[in-house]
Amino acid sequence: MSGDVDDRGSAEICVLNARLREARTHVRRGQREEALSGFLWCYDHGAGVRGFGPIRHSFLLGDILHLARSFPPAWSALRERRDQAEEASMRACAGIGEMCDAVALNQRLGAPERNVLLFENIAKRAGASQLLCRAMLVLVIEDICSLRRYDLVASFQAEIVSTARNRLKSHVKRAKIRAASRWVGVLDDAAKLEFSQGSRNSAIAAVASCYEALVGIGELGAAHEVFLAVCENLGTETDVFFAFCERALRAGRQEAAHCALTDALRLCHSNDTSRIHRMAQQLGLTDG
Repeated sequence: MSGDVDDRGSAEICVLNARLREARTHVRRGQREEALSGFLWCYDHGAGVRGFGPIRHSFLLGDILHLARSFPPAWSALRERRDQAEEASMRACAGIGEMCDAVALNQRLGAPERNVLLFENIAKRAGASQLLCRAMLVLVIEDICSLRRYDLVASFQAEIVSTARNRLKSHVKRAKIRAASRWVGVLDDAAKLEFSQGSRNSAIAAVASCYEALVGIGELGAAHEVFLAVCENLGTETDVFFAFCERALRAGRQEAAHCALTDALRLCHSNDTSRIHRMAQQLGLTDG
């Protein structure tokens, strides 16, 4: 039975990929209305298709947003689908799929405040699924931090710590897989370094949002443990120190930034000490 599902899913993805290529061809030919129709068909029909979710929420939305720069109806189409997804997310029978759609669309449309409001409303709803709240927290924690609405996650300390650990583990696992993959071997040293650094920067940002949320709700001990785990897994370079100190300061907790400074000076390479001192001065943590 599972084989039948997989085969059907594979066939659906083949159709979706073919329609996606066709829509991109329309873009190159300047056929914007046909291109939008094709992209939206892929978006609407791709919901729930196994294996298509990551493409649907990343590359496909990117294609539609790129088209929207010169074809305003694309904006309207995305906002319409965003509104529908938000409405569906607030129903008692809402599932994770509708919520993921709403979050992804809001983030792509530059509306983090709508995600924060949606999370707040779902968390307040009587009988709201804790699974749904936890799943949404993982997706919107950066939006919450950007608006400094730490109060909304005060009861989710364990989930935030777990998210930070999982994001670190995921980065380490992907790094090992990439190191062993054949295609990485064909890259020159500069390309390998750029790719590796980009992945590391993404991991730093992903975990830093969890750190900031913990600092924002006053869980400084848990935040400190997250910072040390990052240093252990991602290194003690100055960019880690700077990113996490900025987060602590945005959360209004200078003592957490000073704690990170102390750890950075203790753990860093000796030739980075002066640079860390300069960064600390730039952040207002030292007098010079």
